[in-house]
Amino acid sequence: MRKVRTLIPKGFTLIELIITASIFALIGVSAIAGLVKTQDQFAFRNAVKGSANIIRELRSFAMGNKTLQDGAIPYQYGAHIDVSNRKITIFGDKKDAGSKNTFDPLSDGIFNSYQMNNRYEYKIFDGSTEKPEITSITFFYAPTNANFHTVSTPPITGRFVAIGIYDKEKEGRSSFIVLFEMSGNPETFDSLGDITN
Repeated sequence: MRKVRTLIPKGFTLIELIITASIFALIGVSAIAGLVKTQDQFAFRNAVKGSANIIRELRSFAMGNKTLQDGAIPYQYGAHIDVSNRKITIFGDKKDAGSKNTFDPLSDGIFNSYQMNNRYEYKIFDGSTEKPEITSITFFYAPTNANFHTVSTPPITGRFVAIGIYDKEKEGRSSFIVLFEMSGNPETFDSLGDITN
C-alpha cells in the first residue's frame, strides 16, 4: 500500500506578501487622504464659526448692557471688520465720544478680537452684490434692544449685509455670514442663493 503524503505549507509566497502589502498601502493612503480632507474642512468651518461667534458675542453684550473696564455702559456696541487684515474687533463706543459711528482703537473700549488665518479672506456684500471697494465695515448695536445699523463707504443699502469667507487655496469653498437690517442677528449660509424672502 502506498502512503499519501500531505504537504503542509511552510509560509506565504512572495506574490501573496506583495499583494497583501499593496492592499494595506492602499488602505493607508486612503485613510490619510480622508484625514487631510477632513482637517481642511474643519479648519474652514472654524474660520466661519469664529467670525460669526464674535459678532453674536457682541450682540449679546448689547442686549445685556455689558460695561466697559471703567464700569460705563457704551453709547453703542460695535464690530469692526478690517477686510485686508482679516480681523474682527468688537468694542464699546464710549458715551463721551457721542454718536461718531467709527471705530477708534485709542478711545473705544475693546472687548475682544478675532484674527482669521492667512489662507482665508473676507469679502463684503450689499445684499447679493459683492462690494470690493468696501475695505472695512462696522456693525453697531444699541444697548438693551440691540437695534442694528452698519457704517461703510459706500454705505450698505440692501436689506442685508453679508460677510463672505473664502478659502484662497480651495476654489469654490465659501460661506456667508448674513446680518439682516431688521435684526442684525448673524446667520450662516453656504450660498447667498439660499436666502429666501
